[in-house]
Formats: sequence, structure tokens, C-alpha cells
Amino acid sequence: MFDITMLMTVLAPIGGIESALVPLARELQAQGHRVRIYVVRRPTLPNQNVASLTAAGIPILSAPPWLVRLIDLVRGRRLALIAAGLTLLSPLLALLALADALRRGRAWQRSWQGAQGVGRERLARLTAVEHWYYRPLQSAWRRSPPAAPAIVHVHGWGCGEDPPGALAWLRRFDYPVVYTEHNSPDPALHEPLVAAPLLNADLLIAVSAAGRDGLIGIGGAVQPIAVIPYPVTPLPARPSTASGPCTIICVARLMPQKGHRDLLHAVAQVIAAGVQVRLLLAGDGPLRAEMQALAAELHLASPVRFRGIVTH
Repeated sequence: MFDITMLMTVLAPIGGIESALVPLARELQAQGHRVRIYVVRRPTLPNQNVASLTAAGIPILSAPPWLVRLIDLVRGRRLALIAAGLTLLSPLLALLALADALRRGRAWQRSWQGAQGVGRERLARLTAVEHWYYRPLQSAWRRSPPAAPAIVHVHGWGCGEDPPGALAWLRRFDYPVVYTEHNSPDPALHEPLVAAPLLNADLLIAVSAAGRDGLIGIGGAVQPIAVIPYPVTPLPARPSTASGPCTIICVARLMPQKGHRDLLHAVAQVIAAGVQVRLLLAGDGPLRAEMQALAAELHLASPVRFRGIVTH
């Protein structure tokens, strides 16, 4: 039996990553392992994923809301705090610059710039508070034996806002760390993942070959990457007597990385080739109006239906 901690930022009532994590956690628990879920932000209720994990006896830990609010406040005003700190420390930095200029025999202005640089660096470290998100988890490990988890499984990049902070925080421990990338990082859509210390993970998992290529190409990953696609329960066989158009269902947020634009153009090409197709889009997001306009432009108003958010 292994003690496994799964770490993510949020546990939403509906989400693709949640629909992969929750069955995985339940199956590991059913096989006799001890599974714990840690989320930075306390889940909102009602929450079908919380209910499913609770029914399986899997504890869900989270940071206190007041701590999260404090960290959010510092993160949101980090640059302003650094600037204010430099102003308050100016007299001390000026004395240090003067001492450096006299000792090294160089222009005071140059020593002043160096002193400001040192002060800015120290203040940047002081206001880098992301690791505070995970202090409650460290306390939980100490309180409940076994204190050290056998595996810490971090879920990101797009499953929350701070997998980089989680991986950086885990550097101080010797726990085996697994990191799963649930998206397919694309240089056209994502910034280089330089902020994510991926090298800290002992094993990287991608859910597709594109995800693996993204981790290598813009994540700078060099350690082994296992490609493990999401498991899908086969649908019942379609009766041979079925008639009518072929139905395509896409369940995804209406976001750029999901590729709805490509899907709509593909459906238009299939219909133009004489194949009867209807497309059901389950999910919502900021691109809904744009995709509805594109469907109308491609003359797909009839075969395409936007269903919005759909629960299990």
C-alpha cells in the first residue's frame, strides 16, 4: 500500500481534469492505497466531484480561505510592494552604496545602482509567497502518519494557477514527484514554461503525444515522459438499423486550445462532401459568441447545437 497525495489548485464541480483525476483517485483507493487530495482553494459546494471522493473515503484538504486571500493580495500587489520597500530602505541602501563606493574607489552612482539591485532582489524573494499555499499540506503530513507520502502527484499546467509554485515548494523535500500535464502546450498559444521547475519532477506524464512534445519544446523537459491517454469507457455499439445523420459530440470548454474552430471547419467540409452530420458542443467559455458566429458563417446553424455546460 502506498500513501499518495494528489495536488492541484482547484477541484471544480465540472471539469475535464477533474473527470480524469477523480476516477483515478477512487481506483487507487479501491486497490488499497491511501489517497489524499490537496487543493489550494476550498471547493465550492454543491460539488459532484467532492461528493464522489468523499463517498470513496478520500479526504480533501485545502488551505484556509484567509491564508489564500492574504497570498492573493501579496501576489497581486507584488510589484507595488517591492517599489514601496525600496523607498523605505533608501536611506540604508544609500549608506551601503556610499560604503561600497569608498571601499572600492568607484563612482557612487554605480554603487547606488548595485545597492538598489540587491535590495530589489531581496524584496522579490521576500514577496515570493506562492509556497505558503502548501504550508497546510506540510502540517497535515506531519500530523497524520505516515508523515512522508510515497508519491506526490502534481496536476497542471492548466488545472489551476500555481503548479509552478507547487513544484518549486516540493524541491525542499525528498518525496518522489510525478507531474501530469493535462494540456498540449502550444508555442502559438502558451508562453514558455520557464517558470515551472519541471526538472524537479521525477517523472512527467502527458495525456497525448502533443502534450509530450509541448513539455519538451516549450517546457524544457529532459526527464522521462510517459504518454498515458485518458481512459474512456466504450460506448454501447450502435444498432445496425440506426439511421439519420452521424452525431459528433465535443465536450470541452470553448477556449482556444480546444480547437473548436478547426472542428467547425472540418464539419463544414464533411457536410459539403455529402455526409449527413450533426455536431453537439457541450461546454461554455469566452469563445462561445465567436464560435456561434463562425457556425453561422459556415452555414452550420442547423447541424450544430451549442448545449452549454452539461453535468454528468
